[in-house]
Amino acid sequence: MPRAGGVLLVMMAVLLAGCSGQGGLLGGLGLAGGDAPTPCLDDSKDCIEQRMARLKAMLDDKSRSWVNEQPTPQSYASGVRLFAYRATKSQLDCRELHAGTTETQKAKATLASTHIPGLAKDQLAKVKALNDQVHEELAREYRRVCKSPKAARKGFESRNPRSKQARGSG
Repeated sequence: MPRAGGVLLVMMAVLLAGCSGQGGLLGGLGLAGGDAPTPCLDDSKDCIEQRMARLKAMLDDKSRSWVNEQPTPQSYASGVRLFAYRATKSQLDCRELHAGTTETQKAKATLASTHIPGLAKDQLAKVKALNDQVHEELAREYRRVCKSPKAARKGFESRNPRSKQARGSG
């Protein structure tokens, strides 16, 4: 996790810094997460820093408690959760992969039906496209790892060494 998280943070820093102007991929996309009182949806330096801090916190969360948060429409619009899912998809167990695919389905419906103040139409189109990409990536990973109960258990155990120790196998 630290290696993948570090690489992603560098990529995100470059992306956020390079795309923070009008029309950039993450331009105007604010802070994600259910614990954010008011996600910012502008291109200010403070908002970019908040997005980076939130992503770093999500990637550093070994328990991945963010997967169980109930995101707001603004959180969906921020795109940060999408980058967190994308960065951790190879480490997520079957339950978490299922939660991610379900969340991206909900996000698609929410983004299609909810007006999000401060989010321009071009920004909304970009986050919808990113959501569709991440949904497909998570669904593909779920099908690869969780195709049967036995494969799901094996996938979970291979991604969560503590589960093997708890069962006494290994």
